[in-house]
Amino acid sequence: MYRKTVAKFIMAILLVIAIAVSNAPNAAWGADDATGTGTATVFVPISIAPINPLAFGFFSPGNNGGTITVKPDGLSPPTLTNTVVIVTPPINSQGRGSFRIMGAVGKSYSVIGDDEITMNALDGVPPGKIGTMQADLVYWAQSTFNQGDTSTSGVLSVQAGGFTGDILGVGGTLTVPANVASGSWLGQFQVTAQYD
Repeated sequence: MYRKTVAKFIMAILLVIAIAVSNAPNAAWGADDATGTGTATVFVPISIAPINPLAFGFFSPGNNGGTITVKPDGLSPPTLTNTVVIVTPPINSQGRGSFRIMGAVGKSYSVIGDDEITMNALDGVPPGKIGTMQADLVYWAQSTFNQGDTSTSGVLSVQAGGFTGDILGVGGTLTVPANVASGSWLGQFQVTAQYD
């Protein structure tokens, strides 16, 4: 009788222990671990730097003025309207502006630039003469040359000379008044390059 009671008591204790263990949240066999991962891709920062200024060259307005157009592709000769004439210029005095855009190979980019530039006379403005001229600007990404005369987006690739990037050409049409002041002129415009 005593043995049966002890056996029942031991069985009851084991049953309580088994239930307690099965409900224990920290039991080793009742937990599991997993490892998560984090990823990131860092691109080379995009940058833009000027190479050549947009140069409308040496010219005379003639009696009525007119326009001078410089194409952004760097291949086409400038065009003139009305009475504007090119004075025999020094070498390389007229041509497109250009920027070097550098960044991660294969990445597409776009540019946002000013639509026009205001040119100001640097050598003084005599009475009766005009001291400002306006030029409308156009942009041309070399990597997308087959898209026409203008393009504000391109793809960065390894270029001749070893740099990874693209060349952005800038052209424009300068309106020349008949009574414009003679001398040197200067204007500035902003261009921003960004990854797409």
